[in-house]
Amino acid sequence: MAQGGEDRVTVTALRRPPVRQSVLVRSDRGHAFDTFVDTIGIWWPVTPFSAGKERVREVTFERRQGGRVFETWQDGTEVDWGEVLVWEPPARFVMTWNMAAAVTEVELTFAELGPALTRVAVEHRGWSS
Repeated sequence: MAQGGEDRVTVTALRRPPVRQSVLVRSDRGHAFDTFVDTIGIWWPVTPFSAGKERVREVTFERRQGGRVFETWQDGTEVDWGEVLVWEPPARFVMTWNMAAAVTEVELTFAELGPALTRVAVEHRGWSS
């Protein structure tokens, strides 16, 4: 116990390396890129990975550098997920991710491996900032 009868607790922030994953999709690069961006509100699991969960009506990805990625609730409330930092269709985009305890960064790359085969890779970084 600390002087005066108070307990002292030291909290150390977790420092995590970037999270990296990739998947192969049977699609050309342009179609894979467009599908990922344009239909994010359909395939993204808003419950549990959003602020509004079951209240989310749609997810919007503004297709430009400086664009917003945000959810819109049934009552019209908008909650930002992040901002598009790099926009290079159909090769890659980078965005901030505001939905964690600290703002992090997500990069998606789309590498054409053949006429109908694309590697989609994600790197989620900035956990130690």
